[in-house]
Parts: sequence; C-alpha cells; structure tokens
Amino acid sequence: APPQAVCDETIAPPTPSPHGPDSPKIPVQVQDGGTQTDSFELGTPRAAVIKGAAATGACTRQEEEELATQIREAVRQLEMARQRQTKAKAGEKKALEEIRKRDELITQLRDELGA
Repeated sequence: APPQAVCDETIAPPTPSPHGPDSPKIPVQVQDGGTQTDSFELGTPRAAVIKGAAATGACTRQEEEELATQIREAVRQLEMARQRQTKAKAGEKKALEEIRKRDELITQLRDELGA
C-alpha cells in the first residue's frame, strides 16, 4: 500500500477534543508528508504465485509429501554443490601457491647458473 500523506485541514477537519470544546488548543503545523525513500530501493519480497491444484487446495497429502521430498533433495544437492565449490576454491588456491613457489625456485636457480 502507498504511504499515507498528511492531509490538508480543508480536506480532513480536526477531530474534536475528548475533553470538550473548552480544552486548551495546541498549535499544529500541517505539512505535506511525502516519502523520502525511493520505493525501488526497498525490494519488498512478494508472495509467490501458486498455480494449478495447489492454488485451489486440491493437492492430496501424498502430492504434498512428494513435493516436500523433491524440495529436500534439491536443497541437499545445492549443499553438496556448495561443498564441492568450496573444496575446488581451496584446491585452486593451493595449486596457485605451489606454482608461485616453483616459479621463485626456477628464477633463483637461473640466477645461480647465470652468475
């Protein structure tokens, strides 16, 4: 829902005081209360659109269990892929360090041979 702005007194008259008309008046300054945030930056999550049998509640208990099993399997596969990626990055880092050490050794040996 869009944010509510403060209304002008001509549009929305002030509500009467619950203490009666003779209660002291508090000075009020009415301003335009526009938003200061770009709504594009908020990124509010939206509910997923459900289609087919799930939208009407026509899914059977067995279908729901099968979907839950598929979701668990997908999550397990995702976790395994993340573990493989972590190991691959560690292996790559180790290999690059080994290459750097060998390059230094080669450079050192060349300098010794050339001297």
